[in-house]
Amino acid sequence: SRYGHHLARFGVHRVHVVDQRDLRDDRRNAVRALFGFVGVDDKFWSDGFDDEPNTAASKIERPALRSETVQRLHAYLAPDAAEFRRLTGRAFAHWSL
Repeated sequence: SRYGHHLARFGVHRVHVVDQRDLRDDRRNAVRALFGFVGVDDKFWSDGFDDEPNTAASKIERPALRSETVQRLHAYLAPDAAEFRRLTGRAFAHWSL
């Protein structure tokens, strides 16, 4: 996806970015921040928020891409990923780009 393109188009003040790792590692604060962004009670919590459907055990294995394809994708997406990082002010160091 071209997250930087879309974030620039819609504006950083109109889009709330949630990193999947934040949902996994610090879910309560990630949900609180999201609720605050959309203007609902950020103190609300449901035990259902702790559920983790679609864990790694249930995912299908995908075939590996050829190295040429990976290089082309990287060249195409790297500038957009850099723009996304700049707009959000977050490093996303765990990303492969």
